[in-house]
Amino acid sequence: MNIRRRRALNVARRLLCASALTCAAAGASAQTPSATAVLEALASGSVISSRHAFAIDASEATRRLEQARLRREQGAAPRPGERASTGARRVNDRYWRRQEKLRHLVEQALQRSNETHQSQTARTRKRQRAPRHAR
Repeated sequence: MNIRRRRALNVARRLLCASALTCAAAGASAQTPSATAVLEALASGSVISSRHAFAIDASEATRRLEQARLRREQGAAPRPGERASTGARRVNDRYWRRQEKLRHLVEQALQRSNETHQSQTARTRKRQRAPRHAR
């Protein structure tokens, strides 16, 4: 097996595992389009193009960012046990720790999304500048 094909299969396997874990964690019963594309590529024995792998990675990063933002929005209200005993409107440290974790998850997802889109843009620019015979 040549090195390009091996790399592509490794990328596909990682994406498949990440998609499966994400679906399981989100409770989704249907596969995401990216997981379906990866499964089809693996089943047919074909190599997934790096451009397609970048697109899958970018869409996954965007989806995770949206999911993290949604969790932060849904987690804004205090849960039982997070109110301070001195006042009905005051919240305790548990609430603020949970909010900090949600904020950190959004920041990580945003950073990942930005890195993915920047590398995809840089790769596109590099391809556009490359001479025709080098492609």
